[in-house]
Parts: sequence; C-alpha cells; structure tokens
Amino acid sequence: FRRQTRQQVMLLAGGAAGAIVGPFIAGQIADRFFATEKFLAVSHLLGAALVWFLADIDAFMPFLVLSVLYGIVYAPTLALTNSISFHHIPDRDKDFGKVRVWGTVGWILAGIAMGQWLLANHTPTGVEAEAMQAAQDEGRADAFRLSAILGVIMGLYCLTLPHTPPARSKESNATIKAIIEAKRQPLLTLFLLAVPISIIHQFYFVHTAGFLTEVQNAAGGESTLSKNINSVFG
Repeated sequence: FRRQTRQQVMLLAGGAAGAIVGPFIAGQIADRFFATEKFLAVSHLLGAALVWFLADIDAFMPFLVLSVLYGIVYAPTLALTNSISFHHIPDRDKDFGKVRVWGTVGWILAGIAMGQWLLANHTPTGVEAEAMQAAQDEGRADAFRLSAILGVIMGLYCLTLPHTPPARSKESNATIKAIIEAKRQPLLTLFLLAVPISIIHQFYFVHTAGFLTEVQNAAGGESTLSKNINSVFG
C-alpha cells in the first residue's frame, strides 16, 4: 500500500511538473517563433503518440516518464487555445464565454461516452479481485487509445484554424518576462488564490474514484452511476 501511495505521489508530481514547465515552453516558443495553430497541432500529435504508448505499458518508471513528457507537451495547449480565441473573436468580453462553454460540454460528453463504453465492454463477469483488476486495466488501455485517437483528430483540426503568427516581442526570453510580470498586482493575488484552489481541485479528481469505490464495495455492489463516475475520475 505504501509503495502504491508513493507511486501515486510521484505521478502527481510529474503531472504538476509538466503543468509548471509546459507553459514556459509555450511562452518562449509559440509567442516568439511558432504560429499558435501549428504549435497546437504539433502538441496534440505528440501527445497522441505518448498516450498511445501508455496503453501498453505495465512498468511504473516508463509510465512515469511518459506521463511527465505528456504533461509538458499538453499543458501549453490549455492556455494557447484561449489565446488563439482571444486573438480572433471580435468581441472577446461578449463572445468568449459562448465559445468556452462548449469545451465544458465536450468534456462532460466524453466522460459519459467513455463510461458507457467501459460499462458495455469492460464490466467483469465475476466478483473476483483478479477479474475486476483485469477489466479495469483493459478499460484504462481503451481510454488511453481513445485519447490518442482524439489527439490526432484535434491535431489535424488545429491545422485548419486561422493563422496566428507569433508576436515578435522585444523581450528575448518570455520566461523571464513572465516571472517579472508575476510580481505585479493583481497577478500575485491571482497566484495566491489559484494555488490553494488547484491543490484542492487535484485531490478531488485523484481521490474521488477511490472514495466511490470504497462506498460501493461497502454497499455490496456497483451501480451504473458509480461505474460512470469512476471511469471519468479514475
């Protein structure tokens, strides 16, 4: 149990490292040398390749390394999708919310669809621990492969987005500029507020699946709802 906990901590730390390092890479490359839509396309295609390999890995260290690399590749896309929207939407204050809400809708639909797929194709026929573990492993592999396929689709789609050339800033290093800007208000206040919220957010996503699993086991069964929730958060 302790070994499993340590491995979970390392995976979370690796993902956090990717989320921290990735935006600085994007800021230095996409904002200086690379058109945003092309950077997004390359990021999604590389991420798709990494996730596809994750589906067949059963050793911890290779899984950790690929997870960190995926975090570094994927994290910049979160900010860049917003920036490309801001660049091309005529009235950002009025129309951005209408655009962004569809990202949330897509996230929900993908989770529900994946849950139904796991329910139909990877529900264990028995209650033995081995059968349940095998079904969960097969389901996770399917989830990784689906993510890779969607990554390829998104990467190709990004090539159809409006051209967004890099901003030729006078600053030679975007990372240094970002650190300097972070010292100013209200960015510092935003940082102090966002970090605690992000910590809570991460624990919520990581431990919800385990919590629901314990609840359903104590109740003596697993409902369809809990299976779907477990597939989304697990």
